[in-house]
Amino acid sequence: MEHMETGRDDLDTGPIGATTASGIREQAAERLESAADALHERAEDYQGRLGGYGRQAAAWLDRSARYVREADADRLRGDVEEHVRRNPGRALLVAGAAGLILGVLLRRR
Repeated sequence: MEHMETGRDDLDTGPIGATTASGIREQAAERLESAADALHERAEDYQGRLGGYGRQAAAWLDRSARYVREADADRLRGDVEEHVRRNPGRALLVAGAAGLILGVLLRRR
């Protein structure tokens, strides 16, 4: 049992942790891009404000994917913590709205 790994060691600094963190960032960026592509497709089906909101959300997801891909783990964590600390209500609203929009648009897929 003393040799059993918890998975937490992969997040430590060093070559293995750096590789794992890069893989996680890349995977997150790919998923953000995938969600953005789906939103772009679904937003084209709607006219007016709903389509506009879908396109805005897709553009935001594209920018987020670039940010995740380019930023290091410490910067990501620090930026998120700072944003949530300064605007906790807004952070919850943004997360909830993004989840609702993604849920509605992806459910109809």
